[in-house]
Amino acid sequence: MEAVEDYAFDRGRREQILALEAVRAQLDEGSAALAEVDRLLAEVRAERDAHPYAFDRRFLFRVLSMGHSSSPS
Repeated sequence: MEAVEDYAFDRGRREQILALEAVRAQLDEGSAALAEVDRLLAEVRAERDAHPYAFDRRFLFRVLSMGHSSSPS
């Protein structure tokens, strides 16, 4: 469960960054909104950098073993 949760959080952060960058591209330089979007971007990027995601190949073996150990219904 932890591996799936880590992936979901990482994907969410990356989607936030893309959305904020799209909003930023529409704003005028020097505006208060641009400053706020830049602040939010920095915050989300710092969170992503503090908790980098790397796929753990052992996850596949764990999931496969759980499937093989379940009894048929």
